[in-house]
Amino acid sequence: MQVRAALVVAVCLVLLLPALVLAEPQVMPPAQGGELLKNPGLDGPMWFKSQIDPYGNPINEVQVAENWTAWWLEMPPGDVVLPDNCERRAQWGCYWMRPEFVDSARTLQTNRIHGGNNSQKYFSFGRMHEAGLYQRVTGVAPGARLHFSVFMSAWMCIDPADCNAGLRSDNPTTMHMRVGIDPFGGTDPFSSNIVWSGEVDSFDHWTQYSVEVVAQADSVTVFTHSRPEWTAPRLDNDVYVDDASLVKVGEGAVAPTPTGQPGAAPTQAPGATPPAPCARLRFVEDVTIPDGSPVAPGTQFVKTWRVQNTGTCAISGTLSFIGSGNQMSGQSPMNLVNIEPGQTADVSLKLTAPTLPGAYQGTWQARASDGTVLENLFLKITVTGQAAAPSPTVAPPATATKASQVATPPQSPLATPALPPPPPPPPPTATPVLGGLCVGAFEDTNNNTLRDGNEPGLAGVTFAVLAGGSEVARYATEGSAQPYCLTTLPPGAYSVQVTLPPGYTAALEKADVALALGQRVDLVVAARRGEKATPTLAATAQPKAPAVSNTALIAVALFAGVAVILIVIAFIIIRRRGL
Repeated sequence: MQVRAALVVAVCLVLLLPALVLAEPQVMPPAQGGELLKNPGLDGPMWFKSQIDPYGNPINEVQVAENWTAWWLEMPPGDVVLPDNCERRAQWGCYWMRPEFVDSARTLQTNRIHGGNNSQKYFSFGRMHEAGLYQRVTGVAPGARLHFSVFMSAWMCIDPADCNAGLRSDNPTTMHMRVGIDPFGGTDPFSSNIVWSGEVDSFDHWTQYSVEVVAQADSVTVFTHSRPEWTAPRLDNDVYVDDASLVKVGEGAVAPTPTGQPGAAPTQAPGATPPAPCARLRFVEDVTIPDGSPVAPGTQFVKTWRVQNTGTCAISGTLSFIGSGNQMSGQSPMNLVNIEPGQTADVSLKLTAPTLPGAYQGTWQARASDGTVLENLFLKITVTGQAAAPSPTVAPPATATKASQVATPPQSPLATPALPPPPPPPPPTATPVLGGLCVGAFEDTNNNTLRDGNEPGLAGVTFAVLAGGSEVARYATEGSAQPYCLTTLPPGAYSVQVTLPPGYTAALEKADVALALGQRVDLVVAARRGEKATPTLAATAQPKAPAVSNTALIAVALFAGVAVILIVIAFIIIRRRGL
């Protein structure tokens, strides 16, 4: 009887094997619906999920929620105000750092989680940072109007004794908190394509930030942003991000937000298509100081943008610096010239270049009188000791053009100011002429590695320039048809690492270049869509749940082996006993 019982048990084990395998918890596909983000709640554990750098190495201090990517500015911008404890700007390490990214659940503070079981935390202890998160969303229909929202909270503390165990900030300054969307799907957080919300600080409480755009490609990228400022060292500079959402709310033009502030309710119910605003403005071209122009330190210059009224009503309003980059002593706000429908006009600002060498940028926002955001205008210059002063020629007065008719709008504070007489040329110096490395990328649609006239520039391609194994310069393309020149590189040998956006591949991923005195080297990448994308600084890939996990397969093998052994033993015993 015992032998027969053993045989019955063995046979039952074999029959139950499929049920044991199926009893293991299965990973279910995400629910289908209107939400376009993956892991919008930033939930799940983040332990040991280190983000990978472009060279395939894990960054253990950067642990990010699944499907999200951390970004940060590695080197401090030249316009940062130093804390009192830093003796000179060369000691940038004493006040600037890449923040550490962790999950909030391990802090055991429930006020750091807005919803779900976790949220993303990142912080710079005793130092400043400029950083945030992004997620690139594919499969978007061009022309769709998208609404992105996310909850954020911040905490600043000088003396822990005054911060009530993390519940209250101690004398905070500003954190420059905002959110944005790149409607072209680029992953450069400093791209001029990004449409940003207004900046609002949210210390010790949660605020919902939101922004809307119309998708211009089959992918978009959502961003969060923060940059703490201080006049005295803050031990804690923390940001918490939770409960994001990206949904389609209509088609076509974006409805204006009444207050321009994060969390303001849209004027239309989701799904409704609002009428296009009558006040609309479009950037046409840079009249003076194109992006990347060299400017001597401390030089006064006039930046002029040409814009066009593409709406149905006359435009009047203001131009204001919105805190992104360097203001360069420009007056903010300033009155806009009156522009009639269909007319173009030149908008000018008198600015002063920073005194320290480096790349600088500033973002100026045009708003109509009723508060409607019209357009963001961008300025990018390179301050070098070798650059000549900009031409003192005064830009032509602001004019407006409609059909064949030419009209001169009324003068306003934005009319091009007269410049003082040009300073005498500086005496010649023995400083050698710097070499120039000019980088760019285009979409090689016909796969012939040559740029034809109809092939567009490609945004989101990153060039990391290394000398002796250390990174000395970095540039990410913005889709321009012209290469961008890094004019501050001294003569020498360099290695250039090329990182492409997801979904693209190219024959060139690394190049060695040698710059001689006064030499210009062009490095233009021909990228094409392909199955194998160049590795990028991307969020940890979502693991695809197999039909049967490895653990289940091992269990099946073990159970099968035991069952076979039991059956063999049972039959041997039966034969010997003649049962």
